[in-house]
Amino acid sequence: MKRSLLLWISFIVFLTAPLLHAAEAEEPSDHRSTLPEILILNSYHPGFAWSDDEQAGVIDVFRAKDKNWLPVIEYLDLKRLQDGRHLAKLKQLFRSKYQNEKFSVVIAMDDPALEFAMVNLAKLFRNAPIVFCGINNYKPSLLKGRSDVTGIVESIDIAETIEVMLRLHPAAREIFVPHDYTVTGLAARRKIEALIPRFGAKVRFRFTDPMTMEELLKELERLPGDSLVLPISFITDKSGRAFGMTEGAKLFSEHSPVPIYSTFEQRLGFGIVGGKLMSARIHGADAARIAMRVLAGEKASAIPVVFESDSQFMFDYKVMSRFGIPLSALPEGSTVINKPV
Repeated sequence: MKRSLLLWISFIVFLTAPLLHAAEAEEPSDHRSTLPEILILNSYHPGFAWSDDEQAGVIDVFRAKDKNWLPVIEYLDLKRLQDGRHLAKLKQLFRSKYQNEKFSVVIAMDDPALEFAMVNLAKLFRNAPIVFCGINNYKPSLLKGRSDVTGIVESIDIAETIEVMLRLHPAAREIFVPHDYTVTGLAARRKIEALIPRFGAKVRFRFTDPMTMEELLKELERLPGDSLVLPISFITDKSGRAFGMTEGAKLFSEHSPVPIYSTFEQRLGFGIVGGKLMSARIHGADAARIAMRVLAGEKASAIPVVFESDSQFMFDYKVMSRFGIPLSALPEGSTVINKPV
């Protein structure tokens, strides 16, 4: 009798265990369905250091609120496919994927994503509010008269980086500025050109023509000793090849006989001395916090666009040592990596 009862209990457990397991497995899915749907529109591709870190910062904020909260991510791949001919097919794909989807907010990362979102918001994303970040050349006209758009401008602090370069290297007579001829690269060049009246009496600026990476590396090797290097946005070379920020920094440092500075944290630890550096991860996280305010009920139109820079002075001790730069010469409060223990 006892054996029969045990067999019967075992049989019931056998039958109900899959149902219990299924219920447990469904719980996270049901929970996720109650979270607002967020779309991250990434201008570039996985593996591009800036947008990878920027996106990670966005996701950090949502996952900190709820570990099951994972935004939808779409890549426009406009660093590798700059002519944009693939966007027509992407629009068709997005229309098919999201025709029944209502996003609570769209986070547009970098200039191409914001432009794409503004043009296609009604047709593809049902007029969801937009929060942007990583915008290099912000003008109110970019918003095309829409009020439900806000975000953070990518305010890299080029002027203070140049100031510290000249303070650490008072004998410098030229700043060599590698940049590409993408929209981003030309926008960054214009920012430095606007600073020439401020620094022109101390140093001359030399910008690059369109070049392949090989041509640029040869140009770096020929730099005289009174030069400094400030690559602002050399990502896509003349042949159309794309180089990540860290990859580019390593190549530049291997071929440059003179100090290299930057305005982006991704290059730190890969051969640059340092500079007033922007962290993409912090930048993305700040944008996500604005998105959280929109999700909490604030109107995007009531949240001012943020222009202040969140850059910090950061330097690499190993590279400083190579060029004889003492710690005492750095701005107060600087972060220094690779210091000896």
